[in-house]
Amino acid sequence: MIDIHAHIYPPTIPIESINPLLQRARTAGLTSLLSVSETLVDARHIVRLSIQHPNFLFPCAGLHPAQPIRDPDGATIGYRSVLESDLEGVFEFMEENVSRLVAVGEVGLDFTLAILNSSHNPSHLRTHDNIKTEQRKVFARQVKFAIHNQLPLNVHSRSAGHHAITLLEELDARNVVLHAFDGQLKYVRKGLALGYYFSIPTSVARIPQQQALVKEVPLECMMLESDTPCLGPEKGVSNVPSNLCHAAQEIARIKNVDLETVINTTTENAYRLFPKIRPHLPAMGVI
Repeated sequence: MIDIHAHIYPPTIPIESINPLLQRARTAGLTSLLSVSETLVDARHIVRLSIQHPNFLFPCAGLHPAQPIRDPDGATIGYRSVLESDLEGVFEFMEENVSRLVAVGEVGLDFTLAILNSSHNPSHLRTHDNIKTEQRKVFARQVKFAIHNQLPLNVHSRSAGHHAITLLEELDARNVVLHAFDGQLKYVRKGLALGYYFSIPTSVARIPQQQALVKEVPLECMMLESDTPCLGPEKGVSNVPSNLCHAAQEIARIKNVDLETVINTTTENAYRLFPKIRPHLPAMGVI
């Protein structure tokens, strides 16, 4: 199994917990894990961790549309909408590490009221329209970077599915996975028509909207994700990648196929979208 979307970096995951967490993931049958960033600091941690865990933890980099506000100890105490000024240093970092990165992510749009109305948003972005415009600018610049560097996109679109897909289509983005998509099914169909993938989180067994998504999306367009430490099988309990089997089992139940088919198909889908993570067999000598 491949977890194509998790947040594995300190302080989101305590540094002393990362090695045991990854070992449990391997024991649970995971062969690869993609860690996505929210901030530039996160992306730096992820690249370092990918060097420490080669061929298992693969790095993605990008700015999340909802930027965390962290206290001096690193704990997240709130969120604000992303600003174009937050991109300072991001593209330079991604260019320096482009050979290591397997995707640009987590990037996208977040039009939830909690973000649009956040008291942490700067005064010049107090209207919803201004905030959405700023988010679109940041998203578009990262999409263009991904296309230019032939990197796939790991996309967040909470309460903004239609808007995210429209922007991706306008920029001719083709290598896309929409993570934990919460939009209407008509927009799911539009994403499928554009050739996009959808990743199913471990919370699918308890969320009817995600179950409807599984019914709509062909298995050939589906991947698995934990979104660690969020979207776990138990509400309010911190999630871990080793829970990925819960998503696979629920997909198998809904699609009425065996678990092995789900695992094999979603794994091959991940290899197709993220070719850098595919294992390369050693060359055979001529006999």
